[in-house]
Amino acid sequence: MSVKPPVSFLPTPGSPSISWTQWKQLFTNYLLAADLTNATPERKQALLLHCVGAEAQRIFYTLPQPVSPTSSTSTTTPSTAASTDTSDTTGTPGRDIYQQTLNLLNLHFSPTVSVVAERFRFRQRGQLPGEPIDTYIAALRELAKKCEFKSFTDEMIRDQLVEKTNSSRIRERLLIERDLPLTKAIELARHVEVALREAKELTTTSTPRTAAAVRADSRPKKTRRQAQTKDSISNASSSDSSSSRQCYRCGSRKHLANDPSCPATGKMCNFCKKVGHFAKMCKQARAARQVNHLEENQLAPTSSNVHTPSARHTTTTPIADVQVLSTEESTTNTVKPNIFCTVSVNSVPITLHVDTAISALTSTNIKVLAYNKSEIKVLGCFNAKFTYKDKECISTVYVVQSGNCLLGKDLIQGLRITIDGATLSCCANEASHSPTASAQASSTAIDTLEGETHTCSSDHITHPNTSQFSDLFTDEIGLIKGFQHKIKLKSDAQPVQQNLRRVPFAVRDKVTDELLKLESQGIIEKVPGASDWVSPIVVAWKKNGKIRICVDLRKLNENMVVEKHPIPHIEELLTELQGASCFSKLDLKSAYHQLELHEESRNLTTFVTHNGVYRYKRVCFGLASAPACFQKVMHSILAGLPGVQCYLDDVVVYGKTQAEHDQNLRRVLTKIRDSGMKLNSKCEFNASKIQLLGHVVTSEGIRPAPDLVKAIRDAPAPQSVDEIRSFLGLAGYYAKFVPNFAMRVQPIRDIQISKDPFRWTQEANEAFEQIKASITTEGEALALFDPTREVYITTDASNRGIAAIMTQLHDSEERLVMCASRKLSQCEQKYSVGEKEALACLWAVEKWHTYLWGRRFTLRTDHKALTTLLSTTGTGHRPMRISRWATRLLNYNYSVEYKPGRLNTVADALSRLPLPTSSDTNYHNYEEDTESVCLLTFSCQSVSEDKLHTAILHDNVYSKVSEYVVHGWPRDKSQLTDEFLPYSRIQNELSLHGSILFRGIVWWFRFP
Repeated sequence: MSVKPPVSFLPTPGSPSISWTQWKQLFTNYLLAADLTNATPERKQALLLHCVGAEAQRIFYTLPQPVSPTSSTSTTTPSTAASTDTSDTTGTPGRDIYQQTLNLLNLHFSPTVSVVAERFRFRQRGQLPGEPIDTYIAALRELAKKCEFKSFTDEMIRDQLVEKTNSSRIRERLLIERDLPLTKAIELARHVEVALREAKELTTTSTPRTAAAVRADSRPKKTRRQAQTKDSISNASSSDSSSSRQCYRCGSRKHLANDPSCPATGKMCNFCKKVGHFAKMCKQARAARQVNHLEENQLAPTSSNVHTPSARHTTTTPIADVQVLSTEESTTNTVKPNIFCTVSVNSVPITLHVDTAISALTSTNIKVLAYNKSEIKVLGCFNAKFTYKDKECISTVYVVQSGNCLLGKDLIQGLRITIDGATLSCCANEASHSPTASAQASSTAIDTLEGETHTCSSDHITHPNTSQFSDLFTDEIGLIKGFQHKIKLKSDAQPVQQNLRRVPFAVRDKVTDELLKLESQGIIEKVPGASDWVSPIVVAWKKNGKIRICVDLRKLNENMVVEKHPIPHIEELLTELQGASCFSKLDLKSAYHQLELHEESRNLTTFVTHNGVYRYKRVCFGLASAPACFQKVMHSILAGLPGVQCYLDDVVVYGKTQAEHDQNLRRVLTKIRDSGMKLNSKCEFNASKIQLLGHVVTSEGIRPAPDLVKAIRDAPAPQSVDEIRSFLGLAGYYAKFVPNFAMRVQPIRDIQISKDPFRWTQEANEAFEQIKASITTEGEALALFDPTREVYITTDASNRGIAAIMTQLHDSEERLVMCASRKLSQCEQKYSVGEKEALACLWAVEKWHTYLWGRRFTLRTDHKALTTLLSTTGTGHRPMRISRWATRLLNYNYSVEYKPGRLNTVADALSRLPLPTSSDTNYHNYEEDTESVCLLTFSCQSVSEDKLHTAILHDNVYSKVSEYVVHGWPRDKSQLTDEFLPYSRIQNELSLHGSILFRGIVWWFRFP
């Protein structure tokens, strides 16, 4: 029988699929199964190198080669000389060549194990939610292999099981045992796990009972056998507690009973009245400790426990005046709400806790017992008149040392109060407040206080940056704990070392400062040696006048294997938010920079600057694998938390109620703090609506964001027949969303077909406004953005403005998602046709950066030359502006597609009907960012600057070429004379700056 050899360990460059230790065990088993253990060392060496893979075999031959046992001399390498295990020293004669080869591969592929780090990982490993005991024990055994516990391995695994199990029932059962070996602990844990699972299946749903704040001692006494059984368990628990170093005076595990700082020292037990311990640790109270579960229908008073106020005391203090001011509901109890009443006692407002289960007191010296049977000392009593609405009642008030004021059921009945869920009602007649009716909502109750009931919000999160989570909003960049990103290259990847791109002198100091800042923050570091991969930097301006350093990683991205971790589907995100009424939106600070880059991947991000060569220590922007990796990390961190959704660096926390939202928000903020991340101060908290991926989410539902339809809604009226034609093309695109489209558009068509001079009438303007309103309000003209669908950005430019639309395919139909346009400035209107079209592409991409960055999209233009000018292919003679704009687009992953103007009606219409440029429009002044610097060197001093400009003005060919560059070249080449044909061939490379023509980035001048 032939045995198939194991899969190759490292067939190609990159990371192996399994660890070397696991693969070595597979190979050993293969030798045993194939009966090759007795083969010659040379044959076993050949089998080993054959099975290990081509790349691993190549690495082996670069290492110091093993010495044959027949060799008379041996070569000692530095690596072998440094080895501490002399028996495994490579190159020692006498050991067979197979064992030496195996030792060489062990030294190379086996990572250095840090016992301290491995023990830390072992101690941190807890049982995961839903993880079976057997799986958890197997994981602990695997981790313990590298911890060198030796003879204490079983004890360490047992202790970790007891401490880190997620079942308190299992922990309690294991702590009862005095002698607990690992095998017994596993067996007991399995039994409890099975019992809990079966009990859960057998348990039927029932309404939970609510314990009252004060309980009556009405349970039957336990038999002697039951008491003995409970005592034995208590003694066993006590023994375990003492072994866990628990103080038998106060119950703390932080000190022993002889510690002078014990809070129980000198304190009297409320149960046995002895000094030196608390009631919860009292031995006499253990047998008597019990809780009386009171059913809701037991609220009705009986003859044995209800006494009228006059029957309680014969001597009382003067009657005080008590008036109910308001009521409120506490939301801390998720089973049944606690209700409070604010009453006026002798003109002093006091909050009373409504407690319907309190027993009526029978005498002045009555003992009040808490739920744990400890006595509450009564300081005194007095009679008072209670007023609630129009009802009055006289009752005795008992005063204790501390705690909430309680409103007993005798006063509830006397004041005719009916409890209906979380509200109070005042009954209209005696019949409606019978003893039975007081325990449930009365159908005849009127004057409900629901409007006066409000939710307590003392711990409501409003501004976490000023509360207990202020440490999340510091200036430092966070570092995510326990995660690293490792870049995986393709098998045929070839390293690329690119040259330095010179940084302009005007920004060189700013670049230096930014590099020092990034280095001080631990984001980048100097490269200690040579690197096979070197990329250049790109400097861009921010809105605030500062610079941003980007690395051109396109060559690296082309050779990278990008992990396909799923990005959340927009429909899934929005579906999860259904029903929520309160939202918070968290924004991670420099999100990618918070994720550490694996040591082996850092050299791949090496970039060269005028200050030297650096590399990233954190994940950098522009890395193709960054989005999927970061989403995977965030998914792992937030996994299992309710009420939270994450899309890359945007985290949305929500809840159906304010209390649920606050609880979810605390969990998320705590998780973010524990993971080491930091937040931006621009986070949104406790909002009734938020904007998420182009959607406005509220408790009422989901709708597109208002700014998505702004370009259509605010489009100005046409001023020419051409603009009417463009608008009709745009309106026709949405004709199916506009009722009676043909009738509404007729006044505008009349102007279009008229032979009279253009005149915009009032009737046409009304039709124009109605059509716009129909598109933006009546009809659902805009589709919701879906991150999983392919995105198309279609742009166009005219002499007046630039415009763009974003579309996506829905059921084979291309639907409009959003559109935008703006006017060109006076300076931008002087750009060449190609530059205006390129500006439209750049403006659209940067405007919709939130939707486009980190994903693939298609950029459509009706200027065919841009398919090469904005891509990495084609001529290198780009016009200066287009060259700089193409550099700014390096951070995006896109392809350029040509779409003729006749098929581009929507973008064409918006460009001819642009929106006015406002001060808050999100775009740069592109001309100010891209000022040209011309350095002219003349060997002939007789040519002055004035003569140069005079020559330009008198050169007819130069002037005509400049005019063609700005306004466009004739479509029919036959209209050009021979002297213009050479310039027509390079028209896409020409640009005009002032009065000087440039070809690409080189100053170009034709001397007459």
